[in-house]
Amino acid sequence: MPKISRLLWFFLFTLLLLLALLWFLQTSQQPSASLQNGARLQWTQCWFERSWSLGKTTQCAYFYPSHAVEQPEHQRVRLPVVVMAQKKMLQANNGQLQKDPGPVLFLAGGPGSATALEQDNIETWWMLMDAYQWSSRLVLFDQRGTGMSLPELRCPSLRAAIRSWLNKPWSLEAETRQWYQAYQLCHSQLQTAGIQLEQYTTRKSTEDVRDLMALLDSQQWNLYSVSYGTRLALDIMRKYPGRIRSVILDSVYPPEKDSLQTLAFVIHNAFDNLFKGCAENQNCQQAYPQLEAHFYELLKRFAKQPPELLLYQGEEKEPLKLAVSAHRLLDMVFYALYSREWIEMLPYTLEAVWQGDLEALQALADVYYWMLMDESFSYATNLSVECHDQNKKLTKQDILAAAQAYPRLMPIIEQGLKWDPCRFWRSGKVAKDFHWPVESNIPTLILNGFYDPVTPAVWGEALARKLKNSYRFQFPDMGHAVISNSECGIQVAYDFIRNPHRKPDPACLETLEAPNFVTEYEDC
Repeated sequence: MPKISRLLWFFLFTLLLLLALLWFLQTSQQPSASLQNGARLQWTQCWFERSWSLGKTTQCAYFYPSHAVEQPEHQRVRLPVVVMAQKKMLQANNGQLQKDPGPVLFLAGGPGSATALEQDNIETWWMLMDAYQWSSRLVLFDQRGTGMSLPELRCPSLRAAIRSWLNKPWSLEAETRQWYQAYQLCHSQLQTAGIQLEQYTTRKSTEDVRDLMALLDSQQWNLYSVSYGTRLALDIMRKYPGRIRSVILDSVYPPEKDSLQTLAFVIHNAFDNLFKGCAENQNCQQAYPQLEAHFYELLKRFAKQPPELLLYQGEEKEPLKLAVSAHRLLDMVFYALYSREWIEMLPYTLEAVWQGDLEALQALADVYYWMLMDESFSYATNLSVECHDQNKKLTKQDILAAAQAYPRLMPIIEQGLKWDPCRFWRSGKVAKDFHWPVESNIPTLILNGFYDPVTPAVWGEALARKLKNSYRFQFPDMGHAVISNSECGIQVAYDFIRNPHRKPDPACLETLEAPNFVTEYEDC
């Protein structure tokens, strides 16, 4: 017994020692690093509780871009950085351990979306890292004007204004004018605060990534980008290809695509794919043979007399009245196409509403309201980036000519031109090479969802022809952001990261089918 007791105490002492060492490694801070241009990385205690799993470490830092030292303290740009690392190594098909592929740097979308680095989200990143089976490091950061970055590009008056007008059955022109005026007020508030909007652009973020990679001192990087993040990744590929080992472009937004010029096509493509998808599905076609016609009848009906819904935003709050005008219904369905689950539900929902069941529209309205009021999204950052990236060489006639093929959507384009906030939202001049199509030999994985409403799959198809060392996969059942919504997308990404010079195994795609459209209430 004494020997067993001594062994037990020795074991417990060793375990405590290991835990203490692990705690020391996780809480100890590295010295700050800086570059000659003034950019620096300051390591700090994490602002969230970290995972205590063996073999995993999480470190936090603040990144100060090169120009930050020249700005007053309240205007100084500071970006939060999280580095997640695990010792698990990738395995080849023969079970042998492979060489560390280098860190993965995530580029969030939007523009204006946060990377979600708060306490409630950090464990989700660990779960995703385990699912991706990426070894070494996953580097996360909030881009300028998003999430926890400073200064905050937020205008509380903007969301308050949106909430105040949702109960009004305004026409498209009236509501577009309200957006314009709300943006004017936001712009004035930011100017009063001394915010330099020309510091919030794609090219500035490209320079941030260049400096961040240098400060973290890894020779080869893998970029994982989604939505707008793909535009940023493509600009990095163009400007600083030397450090890039591989690139994942999930839901492609190429720099040569102007948001206003392509708007009519994007909207038309989104709805056309939905109607074609239903028509080509036997069950959907039989259940909803006039889906497209009924939808456009609904738009006419709601334009004349918008129905009202009540949105309940918590037990203690008064319900919010929402007037569902035609353009708001269009937005609701457009937003729903982001999600695979909603894609399957849309034909059923629209047909039920056409038959007079407004309760079927309730969940769709909730999604619409959440998208408008999402606090993790910065409208100001979105405008600064988009107005900067806008192709100033395009004339009003160019934009109208591009929209003429879609006469139903011409009113949206005309109002967009009439009330374009980029007239006053000045965020600097775009570089001459920015709108040029990117050509590169860097190994690149391109992923698209067939039903993606906002970054059409044809954009990824066109890009693949210019990136000579690329592999493109289209997912027949998906909307926007493939990897975060598809196990097959995760498998393809893992296979690519493991060996970017070989085409990923497409076996899982062969098992995917078109959406299983709901045709009966019991299937919901």
